[in-house]
Amino acid sequence: MNAPVVFFHNVGYLRVPGLVGAEECANLREIADRVAEQPYNGQVTNKPGRTRIDRAVSMDPAYLAIATSDRLLNALDPVLGPNVELVENRHNHLSTYREPSTDRLHRDVLQWSRSILTVLVYLSDCTDLASATRIIPASHLWPSTGRPNNGGTWLDQSPVYSSMGDQAVPLPASAGDAILMHGQLYHAGGGASAEGPRVVLTLAYRSVDELSEEDPRRCRLVNGRRIYSGRNELSHA
Repeated sequence: MNAPVVFFHNVGYLRVPGLVGAEECANLREIADRVAEQPYNGQVTNKPGRTRIDRAVSMDPAYLAIATSDRLLNALDPVLGPNVELVENRHNHLSTYREPSTDRLHRDVLQWSRSILTVLVYLSDCTDLASATRIIPASHLWPSTGRPNNGGTWLDQSPVYSSMGDQAVPLPASAGDAILMHGQLYHAGGGASAEGPRVVLTLAYRSVDELSEEDPRRCRLVNGRRIYSGRNELSHA
């Protein structure tokens, strides 16, 4: 029995401490600051107190290097298996919060059978209540409901779960830590704190679809190989 995997499936998340070194975190933050100053055709969104860089792994090789690093893929293997894709059209962004903020609790995908593994790579310390990610433990086990939110659902719009927001708990993380989250776990990001800006790289992964006969667009094979286990002919009972 693999205790961390059992924990992940029961609670909905798994912390991976020290995935990225301090010097590398500093370098990735410097890249984010530099990219944010450039006019990148809609890939960079600057709002008061917040900057979001979309398509991060295509924006700078350093982000792709983290997303495809052996240390991150080794952390994914017990949860996703040996054949893994980086989903480039979900998440794939770096967010910098320079002011206090509280996101709404939400899921990242609508249906459990089309789930993803969300990976939060913390490039700054998010150890206090203001900056820590909040989660509702084991909420990935709740049946799907609510309105779509770019693929997931808002908790406060759910006719069944909207009263459960008070059950959210903070999940502190230090710079360099990563948190693996089930795509249906209700969670919300924090904002800047007295310690400084909140900087997080958010990625999405999934196991290779063994029933797909075509290579999916915008899903990059990052570990193992593509496999096909479906039947090529119709069976008749």
